[in-house]
Amino acid sequence: MSDLLAFRESLIGIYRRYESLFRYLVRFLSMLTAILFVDAATGYSESLSSPVLALALSLTGALLPMGLDLVLVMLLGIVQLYSLALEAAAVGGLLVLLMLLLYFRFSPEDGILMMMYPGLSTAGMQYILPVAGGLLYNPASAVTCSLAVVYTGFLKFCRNNAATIGDTSEESDTLTKFRFVVDGILQNREMQVMIAAVILTVAAVYLIRRLPIVHSWLIATAVGCVVQLMVILTGDMLYQTDINIGLTFLGVLAAAAAGVIMTFLLMNLDYSRIEKAQFEDKDYYYYVKAVPKNTYSRPRRTVKQINTSRHGSYRVPEEDYPPERDSYAGYREENARDYRYPADDAFEDVAPGPDRSEDDYGY
Repeated sequence: MSDLLAFRESLIGIYRRYESLFRYLVRFLSMLTAILFVDAATGYSESLSSPVLALALSLTGALLPMGLDLVLVMLLGIVQLYSLALEAAAVGGLLVLLMLLLYFRFSPEDGILMMMYPGLSTAGMQYILPVAGGLLYNPASAVTCSLAVVYTGFLKFCRNNAATIGDTSEESDTLTKFRFVVDGILQNREMQVMIAAVILTVAAVYLIRRLPIVHSWLIATAVGCVVQLMVILTGDMLYQTDINIGLTFLGVLAAAAAGVIMTFLLMNLDYSRIEKAQFEDKDYYYYVKAVPKNTYSRPRRTVKQINTSRHGSYRVPEEDYPPERDSYAGYREENARDYRYPADDAFEDVAPGPDRSEDDYGY
């Protein structure tokens, strides 16, 4: 567990150090995938489908305030539809106008969800976004994800029916094309099932993760994934949609994994050390439940210093002593640089007394 906490702290440290760069990179990649999705779903104009233009628009959108990048992507889709048929562009323009009004009215802070939806839907991982919206934002994220479902569904419908919409023969008039496009949006059962799944998933995840219960984020992720899967399977049985059940299972599993990762990074709590307190003031009585976060303390290195005595002693081996005491003084003078004798400090420079001879002092 300590290794995971250390890895988490290192990731958070890297993110905090390069937060601005990371945000620009995520917006650039999300907008690039959205533009590539629009070009793949439409691609009726070769000049607008250029990879160079996609890179330029992605770089520009990453530097613009959130919301204007969505306007660029949606306008690009409308211009592409205009190359197909005026009726598709007119219906798409009205739809985009309504979507932008709803987005800026209810949830202008979670536009990254709508921007990431086209790219994730191509990989079959769009089921992650309702779970992320319920965990990270508010219930209005259901509006953002639903608008993304409508926009991608509309582009897919135009791509699958390009021959009918772009028919320029005399038998097909403008009113017939207009009604055909509108009916394609209103009678798209697959899109309706996905909208219902998104709304119910965001609501379930948000309500459960706000409850004061243990492991609320993990429980909210599990319940949201089950709700999303059940709604999609029920809609497929009722309306015979073209939803791939195998890819749906994989996408829901990816949503569960994403919820676990977000919980580990953002709501990593130590529920074994819950503390409860209650106190009162003049007007209220308070019940407080405190759950500490899991933290990682880096081990401190301690350097232990061993101080030796400045006047350390060295004991000369017995075999190195001179054989006779009379030559000891000369031996000391020769080896004064190599040895330090403990008896040196005990010698006293005192003159021989009346009761002492020179031999008693070792001279």
